[in-house]
Amino acid sequence: MAQPFLLAAAGWTSYGQTMLFQAGVLESKSLPLLFQMIPCLALLVTLEMIWCFGTPQSTPSSNGTKPTWNQQLGWCIRRSLQNATCTWIVPILLPIAIASFVDTGQLVGSRLPDGGMMGSVLSVIGSSLAATIAIPHLFVWLIRARPTDDSIETIVKNVWKIGNIRTPTILQWPTGCRVANAAVVGLIGYSRKLLLTDALLQRLTDRELSMVVLHELAHCVRYHAWIRMAPTICTVAFLLLAMSLLHGVYLAAVCMILLACFLGSLVAVCWWTEHDADRVAVKLASQLQAEYSANDLVTALQKIYGTRQTKSSWLHPSCNQRVSAILSNS
Repeated sequence: MAQPFLLAAAGWTSYGQTMLFQAGVLESKSLPLLFQMIPCLALLVTLEMIWCFGTPQSTPSSNGTKPTWNQQLGWCIRRSLQNATCTWIVPILLPIAIASFVDTGQLVGSRLPDGGMMGSVLSVIGSSLAATIAIPHLFVWLIRARPTDDSIETIVKNVWKIGNIRTPTILQWPTGCRVANAAVVGLIGYSRKLLLTDALLQRLTDRELSMVVLHELAHCVRYHAWIRMAPTICTVAFLLLAMSLLHGVYLAAVCMILLACFLGSLVAVCWWTEHDADRVAVKLASQLQAEYSANDLVTALQKIYGTRQTKSSWLHPSCNQRVSAILSNS
């Protein structure tokens, strides 16, 4: 909360308004808000970089030797940027970017004969198309995903049919065998893509992989992607309301409060959906002819988390927490 007032005292807000006035976009309240977030995001990236420099690289070089100083520096920069992007930049900028998109649409639409209604409609349509079509394809293109082997497709299709929903496009996510993970991107059937990392396919047995696929299937049949959007939608609604009532440093302060509430609620929702997907995956496994069990999911999670059994993130509880929940429900 103190950050907007400190920036205002330093003159950053006035400097941003001058730049935006010269660019002819001062009518929009969301763009100055985004401008005020730049120092905050820069600070978070700096803190992540300091933390990474204080944590030595645990993975040795390809020949088994200790990493050189240049390799360590490159690893710290890449790791800090990746952590800051996933943990702070994307969650913080997502609701503000959507609010900015709607606010800009209303600003453009206000110059049309029917007022701002057309701009709002176009903004909602654009956001919907981006969420359902553009973002999944863009993500797959960025990570350079490629088709999996026929044997993996057979395993996935045999498991996925129990959900009575459209089978997603099955792709392998190349990570250099460093990251074991699985994810479904896309909100609706024809745009869904199931991503399986190379390390996941390398570490897990067929039974364990089937349980991981059941976990991803549970996310789909329980509409967890839509549930996870609830904090974003609520935050965007309150941001638009704040932008219509406040301005300047007070708008930025309220924005900070809303973002703190957004991140807290997002963690709570994501953790609940993960526990729910584990529970539903075990329940679905009992309906298959193969004798899959909760133990297969437990061993899969232990292999995925590796040495980070007690570490949690804003998207996932720790392995120990998930294992305890699975065994208590089975």
